[in-house]
Amino acid sequence: MAKFRRKRLYIDPKIQGTLLVRTTVYWLLCLFTASSVLAVWMTITGPARPLRHPFHDFWNEFGPAFIFATLMLPVALFDLLRLSNKIAGPMYRLRNELHKLAMGEPARPIELRSGDFGTDLAQEFNAVLRRVNELEAKLNATSGDAKADRAADTATSQAEPQSPEPRVVTTADADSALELLNQF
Repeated sequence: MAKFRRKRLYIDPKIQGTLLVRTTVYWLLCLFTASSVLAVWMTITGPARPLRHPFHDFWNEFGPAFIFATLMLPVALFDLLRLSNKIAGPMYRLRNELHKLAMGEPARPIELRSGDFGTDLAQEFNAVLRRVNELEAKLNATSGDAKADRAADTATSQAEPQSPEPRVVTTADADSALELLNQF
């Protein structure tokens, strides 16, 4: 497990932004529901008074609690941001390394920090990365042998004429053929 801290707390707006907005909406709904229930309760159980009095009494009795709840919202959102960073950070790194792998660029194994979620996913990615690297090494070794065989065949075919053998097509040959086709 890596021991260094992330430089950015807000990494993925899609995941983290959604969590922050939803938490704020839930907090507002909870506050509205609790205040409505308390106002109705005070109206039903209290003495008969004009309609504006329950709201005045409500603020006098519960105003400090709502102020405190309002002050706690940024603390809760910051804590949620830190927690979501332990999910979004590994997903961000995994997405970047998968993109590199898909584009044929060298990808690095993923080492997560202690406390991050997704360690099993990172281990699976690292196993796949090792396998891809092994297969690429085998392919390169095979294509290197094929090139050497072609060079040897070319040297012997110039010395004595023989019947033509089937040519081994490499990925480089296929790429250059695709480029030629794309030009037309």
